Amino acid sequence: MSESLLALRQCPRCSGEKLVRVHAGEAVNFFCEDCAMCWHRDGGHTSLVDSLRCPGCELSTLGWWCA
Repeated sequence: MSESLLALRQCPRCSGEKLVRVHAGEAVNFFCEDCAMCWHRDGGHTSLVDSLRCPGCELSTLGWWCA
């Protein structure tokens, strides 16, 4: 699948553009620094990542969850 189909340019929740690309095993997710939500792209669909499926995510400990 092409990079452009997998890329996420804007957060679906807050429209923020501060997205951090996160590798979770073989999956690629996008963490929004503005609202602390994590998203997954699969083809043309975007879905919220279940935080229970990513235990130990270091991004949640960097202060964004307190916003």
